[in-house]
Amino acid sequence: ATLNGSVEDEQGSMIKGAKLTLRDPARGLERETLSDASGAFSFAQIPPSSYQLTVENSGFAVARFERLTLNANDLRSLRVTL
Repeated sequence: ATLNGSVEDEQGSMIKGAKLTLRDPARGLERETLSDASGAFSFAQIPPSSYQLTVENSGFAVARFERLTLNANDLRSLRVTL
């Protein structure tokens, strides 16, 4: 599975350097990435499971997504507003 998307503020401006943490509590796996200059992020080759996603950046409230289910061959896009 692949999870990609963008991180933006409430005015719609893209946020560079936001830290995204994808956790699989059942397996104890964790992956991190940062949003790029255009606010984009991507997690590729993710095993099917139910995940937690945390998005944080200095000066913004933390965004959390619980029970984010990804199946084999899913290509999921997520728009995150901080």
